[in-house]
Amino acid sequence: MGLVSPVTQGRGPSRLAFETRLLDRVNAAVIALDLDGRVLYMNAFAEQLYGWPASEVVGRPADELVGVGVDPAMARESYATLERGEAWEGDFELRRRDGGTVTVHATDSAIYDDTGSVAGVVSVAIDVTAQRAETERLAEESRTLRFFLDASTVLTSALEYREALRRLAQVAVPALGDICLIDVEEEGKIQRMAVAHAAPAMQKTAQALLSHPPDQQGQHPAVRVLRTGRPVVSTEMPDDFLRETTRDDEHFRLVKELGFESYLCVPLPARGRILGTLTIVSAGSGRLFGERDLALADDLARRAALVLDNARLLSERSRVAKALQASLLPPQLTPVPGVEAASRYLAAGAGNEVGGDFYDLFGVGYGRWVAVVGDVGGKGPEAAAITGLVRHVLRAEALREGDPAALLQTVNRILLREQPGGEQLCSICCAVLRPRAGRLHATVASAGHPPPVVLRSDGSVAPLDVGGTVLGAIEKPEVEIAKNTLQPGDAIAFYTDGLTEARSPEGEFFGEAGLEAALKGRGAISAQTIVDDLMSAVVQFSGGAPRDDLALLAISVPEGAKRPSD
Repeated sequence: MGLVSPVTQGRGPSRLAFETRLLDRVNAAVIALDLDGRVLYMNAFAEQLYGWPASEVVGRPADELVGVGVDPAMARESYATLERGEAWEGDFELRRRDGGTVTVHATDSAIYDDTGSVAGVVSVAIDVTAQRAETERLAEESRTLRFFLDASTVLTSALEYREALRRLAQVAVPALGDICLIDVEEEGKIQRMAVAHAAPAMQKTAQALLSHPPDQQGQHPAVRVLRTGRPVVSTEMPDDFLRETTRDDEHFRLVKELGFESYLCVPLPARGRILGTLTIVSAGSGRLFGERDLALADDLARRAALVLDNARLLSERSRVAKALQASLLPPQLTPVPGVEAASRYLAAGAGNEVGGDFYDLFGVGYGRWVAVVGDVGGKGPEAAAITGLVRHVLRAEALREGDPAALLQTVNRILLREQPGGEQLCSICCAVLRPRAGRLHATVASAGHPPPVVLRSDGSVAPLDVGGTVLGAIEKPEVEIAKNTLQPGDAIAFYTDGLTEARSPEGEFFGEAGLEAALKGRGAISAQTIVDDLMSAVVQFSGGAPRDDLALLAISVPEGAKRPSD
């Protein structure tokens, strides 16, 4: 027995008879329509789902009763599918009699007359309102999780504090709103640290807000949030509010130009204190913030605050490290009559730890100068303490000791006394320099340090034959000595092993061969050129900054220096 038995005259049915006993037992809404969209039949489940009794629906246009405005494109697609003799499926909303809506998944099939032409449509629909809501909830959760994941990735890739703040502002738009403002309190003052606009074309205009931080004595939401730690949200920003929260007429003009409409402001809490605030503004999009927006922004702020605080601590540590590193190096080289001197220092890594490489050049009287390059093992405060100790000992002892080998033995004794366990070892190359009549006489002592290289005016390059053992390990380390005289046009270059042990991306060492290749055949070149060229060569070889700290000290005798025969 068929469920539908049409009796027709021509294409349009004049009478359709239904066997409804079985249809009323179907746990789905069944509605039959003619080609003009009038309801021919609806079963009991449809009456229950839509809230309309069949007696009030049959014979009336369906869209007057339960339609919410089916998309015309969807309607055309449905009819074309039925014309091909195929069923059509889709989701859409229908209106109940009580005004509520229900989302249904419908399968439409054609009703044919005796000639085989489409005479109507029978639609079988099931209620998917709950499933649609759950799907949308899960999709929203997925978008939120993806947002937080992307935000975490962006934030954690920034090691510098200000850069992390800037990235947080950029992450927040357009996901949370049109404009993001980040204000922090430092040394008792509120500073605006970052501004981002969702529209790139408006970023320059919004950037002007950096010059208008919140007035600490005013009514700006950021001030209230900083003081109370409680987030705030508002669906409106009337002119009187904008007047209260802007500093002057220019500030007011700017926020009006940007079109401030609604806002929310949340704290950035980390380690028991509030670092600052994150303010999101709706500006031109018509979006009005509510509690859900506030909760999402608050969640982002809490997640981001710890990353920001870590970046702040790292930046502070880096600043302190740089200041300490600078204190361990001479602010400028002491001039040596008749020669030129130059130095370069390159800290490896992020620069938040003090390295153990150092150099110095100072006079000790009686026409003598001391040049030193050394390397204390390790990094951090321990290495800094030993570096400071060694430099102090060298400068103090060199005033009474003219033999560089004896000078290094004194350094070794003091290292063993200060750290009996030999926790920090130190390699040093120390030269006593005596400029005389256009020449430079150098007595070089080395304790486990890479040998300096001598550059001759004819372009040849050769290392001095000195080595020895590191200081701070045994009572009487081997200290080797070499003497050399530099003529006009000659030079000598001291370096730490960060130069020769620099590696290429393929893992090859720069080595003494790379050092020689960078300088060989150059002829008479200045000390400044030597350090610049060596630094450039090793950075290029490494594909960036080397992995280890690097100190260079070069001393050259100008070609025009006076010779004894002059």
